[in-house]
Amino acid sequence: SLWTWGLVEVASRGDLDMLHTRRLQHVQQIIVEGGQLESLELEELVRAVVRLTRLKYLDLSDNNLSSVEPGLLSEAVMEVEEVDMSNCQLTSQQVETILTAVSGQTKLKTLWLD
Repeated sequence: SLWTWGLVEVASRGDLDMLHTRRLQHVQQIIVEGGQLESLELEELVRAVVRLTRLKYLDLSDNNLSSVEPGLLSEAVMEVEEVDMSNCQLTSQQVETILTAVSGQTKLKTLWLD
């Protein structure tokens, strides 16, 4: 079906709300356009990612994720095969939490940080 391989681009609150619909439970790729979401919306997005068990690729690059709780962020990263978090203004605590988490059991194969 279309939604088993689909790509979702998130650029607005409406796109974020769409991630909660049942038909998107099987989406495999999410690209979040940089700078389009507020910090609370970004945290909601990360919470949604944790529930999307078939997600394989997540591009969060160019979004300020510094206010997202480190444990939540690491939980989301562990559930996805490829994650791009370049230019996300991560805190040292977030980076440390993510790297500690992915040193154990994880689906993650590729992680871009800077």
